[in-house]
Amino acid sequence: MNPEYSPAIWDESAPVKYSISVISDPEDLNRWKEEWDQLVLRDQHSTIFQSWAWNYLHGVNQSHNRSLLKILQIFSAGGELIGIVPLQLLQQKIAGIFSIQRLEFIGTGDSDYLGIIVKPGEEAVVLRILLQWLFDTRTTWDVVNFQSLSEDSFLVKNVEMWNKKFPWHYSLMPEEVCPYIELSGIWSCPLDGLPNSLTKYIKRKQRRIYRDKEVHVRTIQCADDLQRYLEKFFVLHRKRMKEKSLPGFFQTENQNKMFIEISHELLKRGWLRFLIIEIDGEVAGGIYAFAFKDKCYFYQSGLDPRFKSYSLGYLLHYYLIEEVWKEGCKEYDFLRGDEMFKKQWTETAHHLFCLRIFSDPFKEFIYRTHDRLNRWLMETMLFNKIYMKAKKMD
Repeated sequence: MNPEYSPAIWDESAPVKYSISVISDPEDLNRWKEEWDQLVLRDQHSTIFQSWAWNYLHGVNQSHNRSLLKILQIFSAGGELIGIVPLQLLQQKIAGIFSIQRLEFIGTGDSDYLGIIVKPGEEAVVLRILLQWLFDTRTTWDVVNFQSLSEDSFLVKNVEMWNKKFPWHYSLMPEEVCPYIELSGIWSCPLDGLPNSLTKYIKRKQRRIYRDKEVHVRTIQCADDLQRYLEKFFVLHRKRMKEKSLPGFFQTENQNKMFIEISHELLKRGWLRFLIIEIDGEVAGGIYAFAFKDKCYFYQSGLDPRFKSYSLGYLLHYYLIEEVWKEGCKEYDFLRGDEMFKKQWTETAHHLFCLRIFSDPFKEFIYRTHDRLNRWLMETMLFNKIYMKAKKMD
């Protein structure tokens, strides 16, 4: 890892020089593990998706898929690490003819609340350095594709700087929402803050399942148990997604291996929350989430379709909410997606945004045309899928 360039801040009110190092080999990240996570914990806007483990293991996995890591580390004049920008450069083929060099955050597609990691008080400096670096390297990329940005991200709040400083074509577009529940400290139990109809539904399902079956709910806290139950969880997740005719996660051996390694790292740090429900001695469902700082992030679930009548998903969410509420979490985040079951839990949501910057007008036209065509195809396929289901019911 060698410093590639040392920009001066062009804001005359801040003449101090800073330096940048760009990491391209994921193995070079090992030596920065502790400093990386210390900075993440200090940054009030950082989430689990900025953690070292999440970025390192996604970076290793992506490097096998021919993406080039571009992890910017920004240092003060005294050598203090004040900012990290975890990026990757991917080559995207469009129509088998055009090649687009796409610069995006590591973990794009698998993650929400992506962004930069910054020491408090250094946000403006880090943003200016990032803009200068992007300008200086603009011949190496065609599009900057910053997806899943939080509404509170300073990349979103200062978006006018992208066009003000440089003559680039840029757009800021709303993406999906992340429904969440505020876990108020005045509750006497987690059910107090939920809609009455949902509370009654959960209690009814609890009574029924404990009447009919032998039920055990456990939080996985041991590395040996984690390995064993994760493999069963992946199978249940695929079964559930197949039943719903959705692709889901955990479909390839490489992806499963990556999530097993991530899970072990997060378990060591106390950030993993993995609950399993067993019915009559058999694993029937699981919920996979993260407890980070004062928030819990629900990531994925796996449910055995044979026990659908017991609404295991609702029960697992309730058990997890109860657990993290007792730990002092202030928010339970369902992450991206406005599925109907989430609306039954809450009406409040965070909003995600996508920031795109193009270095070449022709490539911008190609990329946007391809993007619009893809969206049209997805909407058409969804409409046809709903239509065929409705037709079968007639």
